[in-house]
Amino acid sequence: MFKRILSKYLLLWLTITCLFGASWSVLFGDDCYNPFLVSPKFMAGLISVTMLAVGSLLPYEQVKQVAHSWPKTLGGTAIHIFRCRCWRFAWRSFSISRAGTLLA
Repeated sequence: MFKRILSKYLLLWLTITCLFGASWSVLFGDDCYNPFLVSPKFMAGLISVTMLAVGSLLPYEQVKQVAHSWPKTLGGTAIHIFRCRCWRFAWRSFSISRAGTLLA
């Protein structure tokens, strides 16, 4: 029962809370107490609990599929990190047009 309700309304709940947190200062002004800025440790824990809730909604077949393709996932992550570091090096070393030509 709980898993069904959570999976049905989780995206809506996350969207509403993100919009609420992003528009806090617009709704209540800058002088008002902002819990999203004052308590970063609490927010980090809350984000961790949210990610655990999202992960618990995955069907067992998807977890097996992710475990099966783990080498591809790690390889893609390594390629992405290497590409980002190359882009940063090119950005610092060359002009923008040269960096784009170099990386293309």
